Amino acid sequence: MLLCLVGFLGAYSVVVVTHGMTLFASAGAVRSVTTLNTALMGGAAVAQWGGGRIVGAFPVGPRDSAVDGYTALFGALAARTIGSPLVYRFADDVRPGRVPGHGAGKDNGTSDAG
Repeated sequence: MLLCLVGFLGAYSVVVVTHGMTLFASAGAVRSVTTLNTALMGGAAVAQWGGGRIVGAFPVGPRDSAVDGYTALFGALAARTIGSPLVYRFADDVRPGRVPGHGAGKDNGTSDAG
């Protein structure tokens, strides 16, 4: 059940890609999505590598257990999960029609006229 909850709440990549698409003109949307996907996959790779380094930093011998290493790993993941949304706290939320060059001169349904 917990794994299902993590999977449901961890579907942030769709939001990141959608937000990234609004930052570029429609002609560069494909490149922006490719760049964001590369960054997301690279971030996952770095997280796995870093997690292995954290767990590996704690010795496991006949009298030691791996609990300390995994406790540190999950603590680091929790800190990252809590800290990551702070980046978006200060990001501007811009409608696609408001970005220069994105849908310019077209009626894209984002006008303020009522």
